[in-house]
Amino acid sequence: MNTLFVILMVFQNPPAAFEYRASSPAALFPFVRAVSDSALVNTGNPAYIPLWNSFHFGASYARPYALEGLNTGTSHAGYSDGTNGIQGSYSLYGTGEYRERGFALDAGRLVHPRITAGVGVARHDLSIEADGYSRRHSLIDFTAAAIIMPFEWLHLGFIQENIRSALDDSDGLMYPSWSTGVAVIPARGVSIAWNLNREYYGPINSFSLSANLLPRVGVRAGYARETSSFSGAVLFSLGRLVVSYGIRQHAYLGATHSVAVTALSVDSFFEEIRYETLRRRRNFTPPARKIDINKCELEDLAEIAPDLSAEDSS
Repeated sequence: MNTLFVILMVFQNPPAAFEYRASSPAALFPFVRAVSDSALVNTGNPAYIPLWNSFHFGASYARPYALEGLNTGTSHAGYSDGTNGIQGSYSLYGTGEYRERGFALDAGRLVHPRITAGVGVARHDLSIEADGYSRRHSLIDFTAAAIIMPFEWLHLGFIQENIRSALDDSDGLMYPSWSTGVAVIPARGVSIAWNLNREYYGPINSFSLSANLLPRVGVRAGYARETSSFSGAVLFSLGRLVVSYGIRQHAYLGATHSVAVTALSVDSFFEEIRYETLRRRRNFTPPARKIDINKCELEDLAEIAPDLSAEDSS
């Protein structure tokens, strides 16, 4: 990557630093979404942490837009008992000359059977070492989020990042971005979500679809309109281990491939699509006619219980 371009990008538009977010394949996009599929550990919204109800540890890696020398990754570990949860995470993005690092501590609580809330604190480190130029900058900022679940099939979410920067933008390095969204579960194992993000360069509308084809296989797909980005991911549950692979295609910057592994303290099953209705229709059996047990004969019994009548005749 051109070093001069990096320096100009960061210091002519300071909030452009930390604009790219290291995330797992299941997160689909390199920015935080207020609502998403919570079946897999999601490192974006801390309000999801109470819903996981397990110990968890995970790591992901990607090469953004397949650019030589540009890498991003994240790792996280935490615990939830179904009511309270906590998570620590570390993220890295950049090249040999330009580095962004983040250390975050998030916590969440189920404040009501249908409401969760989350908060977080993060330290952001920026370092540039190139062509005799050197600069380092660090700051601490805060996050607040909530998810409302008025019905089992409807989730509403909101997250506000960089609260300190929203109140005091003197350093101009972090943009106070936010996201709000709606997730609908029209059928078991299927989720549709819309999120609106406000980032430094403007609003981003993203749409996603999640489908769990089997108890241990799930797929995710998404589209972000303003960035003309398509993304997809496939997830495999291997007992207490979840492995995922994703690809994201930007209209101008190219493709990003990512992989992730998440370990849980409990066996992980996805809530699969319900296929029983289709099976019933395909194997439909007409109901047996009613009979009077006081007047029926052996042939009548054979119609409703062939196995039983065969035993009686023997």
